Amino acid sequence: MVVHRWDVARTAGLDGSLDDAELDRIERGIESFGPVLYMEGICRDGVEPPAGSDRAARLLARLGRRS
Repeated sequence: MVVHRWDVARTAGLDGSLDDAELDRIERGIESFGPVLYMEGICRDGVEPPAGSDRAARLLARLGRRS
């Protein structure tokens, strides 16, 4: 749900910043789902994050989001 909050904030033009605890939670979630995460209807395939991206951008890119 943390990533969905980021989606909604970004769409609304609001600050969707993620703190370290949220990033830890997202990272654990990505790892626990494994390849199932990328099945239809769950998450898009990952994308390449821009060079020099911060941790949040790298994690969001793993979930198919462009920050």
